[in-house]
Amino acid sequence: MTEAQEPLKVTLKPRRSRPFFARHPWVFADSIAKVEGDPTRQDEAALYSHEGAFIARGLFNPKSKLRLRLYRWDDAPLDDAFWAGRIDQSIDLRQRLPKFATDDDSCRLVFGEADGISGLIVDKLGPVLACQWTSAKLFERRDAIERILTERFPGCSVISLGDASTAEKEGFGEDQVLPVLRSGELKPDEPVIIRHSGLKFQVQPFGGQKTGFFLDQGVNRHRVAAYAANADVLDLFCYSGGFGLAAAKFGQAKTVLGVDSSKAAIALAEKNRDINGLSSESVTFEAQDVAKALKRLKADDRRFGLVVCDPPKYARDRSGIDEALTAYQRLNENAASVVAPGGILATFTCSGIVAAEDFDRALAGSAERCGRTFRVLERLGQPPDHPVNLACPESRYLYGLILRIE
Repeated sequence: MTEAQEPLKVTLKPRRSRPFFARHPWVFADSIAKVEGDPTRQDEAALYSHEGAFIARGLFNPKSKLRLRLYRWDDAPLDDAFWAGRIDQSIDLRQRLPKFATDDDSCRLVFGEADGISGLIVDKLGPVLACQWTSAKLFERRDAIERILTERFPGCSVISLGDASTAEKEGFGEDQVLPVLRSGELKPDEPVIIRHSGLKFQVQPFGGQKTGFFLDQGVNRHRVAAYAANADVLDLFCYSGGFGLAAAKFGQAKTVLGVDSSKAAIALAEKNRDINGLSSESVTFEAQDVAKALKRLKADDRRFGLVVCDPPKYARDRSGIDEALTAYQRLNENAASVVAPGGILATFTCSGIVAAEDFDRALAGSAERCGRTFRVLERLGQPPDHPVNLACPESRYLYGLILRIE
């Protein structure tokens, strides 16, 4: 938007303004009464209540049901100085957070709505900044935003990628979803080794899950590892081995078995085991469907002192909540069947639209179905570099329980 351009004027329907005065950043199309201005020539917008009170400034996307994303609650432009200020606030927070190890070099730098930059996630993976865009209109400003990031982190390579689950809703092109090197000299097949939560990991910013690594479970890996002493550990949906490796290195687990359906993930987990100097005899990984693996382990009468269950997202929208809860109940019933009496089950959901109390009820159903008692020892959530914006409950997505199974 140039100085001469006026922002679009977006007016809400009656009785729709309260969440936005409270600083929720998402305005859906069905809350909007009218739009004044030409959205084909301008995407910066000012939001007003039905009564005419100014609320906030944001970016307007006529192609998305999430029609307007809000960024600032004063009537001023969304210029480069604004984005630089928001990014600097995010970086400052991360610099103040404690580290598990002084040589940790990876964290989530920007967490979308929780950091006031709806539609952008930035993960620092050692020498790489992985920028994941979920807003098409913010994506159009990526040159300026990536320039700010490279000024703050000179020498880092910048990778840009979209999010396949939101691309169609936002109007991204297929080519905009694929990872692209925007600056730096990193090659697509070049191994990237990061240090996170006291462990070394080989990550895949060009082809892994999410931005290449799950930074959100670092704190929880240590919490769960505290229950691993002298235990046989089963790490389900292990991906690159995080929970199992932490249990072996920090928890002094007797043995670790990691299971994931992806052969590529298992190969990565084995590399991570090796670069952390762990034994290939006591720490092993298998590429197998988790449900089939649990059935086999139960039939073989295998029992574990600690089972970790960290499945992928089961519900992507509200229509899938009931089905997801049924899946969580069945999965945890089967996982509990291989927990030794008095053993530990650490189980998670990353489906943000599944409420914690509903997940608890699903686990109570698991306990009833397998005829065992589940006692909650700890409730787990997101680490400090994945903060939750209380005005935007959707920024809470990770929830876990550490359970004693009797």
